[in-house]
Amino acid sequence: LARLLVAERDYDGATRQYREALRIKPDDPDFHNNLGLALKNKGDLDSAESEYREALRLNPRQADAHSNLGNLFYQKKNLKSAIREYRAAIQSDPSHAGSHMNLGSALDDSGETDAAIAEYRESIRLEPEKAEAHYNLGISLAKKRDAQGALSELRASEKLDPDWPTPHIWLVTLLMKSDPRGALDECRIADKLTHDAKMQELCEKLAAQLK
Repeated sequence: LARLLVAERDYDGATRQYREALRIKPDDPDFHNNLGLALKNKGDLDSAESEYREALRLNPRQADAHSNLGNLFYQKKNLKSAIREYRAAIQSDPSHAGSHMNLGSALDDSGETDAAIAEYRESIRLEPEKAEAHYNLGISLAKKRDAQGALSELRASEKLDPDWPTPHIWLVTLLMKSDPRGALDECRIADKLTHDAKMQELCEKLAAQLK
């Protein structure tokens, strides 16, 4: 029931259900981890951190709890601690694709772009259908001036999640000089998805340049 409530974004209800479950099984690390996630989604980050730490006290190798604690630190802009927790999650479960991707984001934000690229690639190897990982890799490759690699990954991302506007917007930027008509095509898709006045204005400018 608690998971259903989380899926319905009823985090108050989920919190009550997990607390009731913990009253019956107070030493269940999964319940503590899941309660932490519900509390985090409610915006109660301090209580969420306490629950993740309790889950890890009960099971120090629980990859999900390490990963969730890493996400919480990342949200707080504590990159050093986030990186530590993501690495702990990966040490506990090397196949934890989400931790590889999130470690990549934290490393990228720390200026370690090459290391971030390696983590994104590993995440994609483990979970090739994850649009966000392809997108993140594309952005990092663009930072390294690997235009073709960036285009390939951003196209993979938009193919996996065609209704996500951000990859289309980045493709507009990357294609403006090398393929202005392709940039216009991406701009029009992004405009339909965002209904943003600035995007519409950009599309009109690109169209005028092609006349």
